[in-house]
Amino acid sequence: MNADHPADRLSLLAERLQNAVADAARLSRTIDEASPDGRGRTWVERTDLVGRELGRQADLAAELARVVRRIAMPESDDDGPALLHGLTGPARGGSARLPGTEGRHTQDSRGVVLPLLPDGDEPT
Repeated sequence: MNADHPADRLSLLAERLQNAVADAARLSRTIDEASPDGRGRTWVERTDLVGRELGRQADLAAELARVVRRIAMPESDDDGPALLHGLTGPARGGSARLPGTEGRHTQDSRGVVLPLLPDGDEPT
């Protein structure tokens, strides 16, 4: 596994989190066997909660690794860098258009524009 690629790092993180899930389950069983009373059950519940959260984070890391891999390595080869695949090109209708590097002023208005209330008597 190439640990220099972000997707591979995320996959490695997901794998390590899954290992931690197994460790948490083992710890929970050990606590349950060693302390079958109410206090032990409380710690078993807490350990199970930690294990579930670790599992959720492992799933999220694996999903993020898939997304990063899909963005960084598109199926079709074209002239642009793989990381920017689908992000370059002319602005499509409804998308924001950023000013260029030629230094032209694009709009005169700046900042937030708040609506004004009509002049008149204030409500009582």
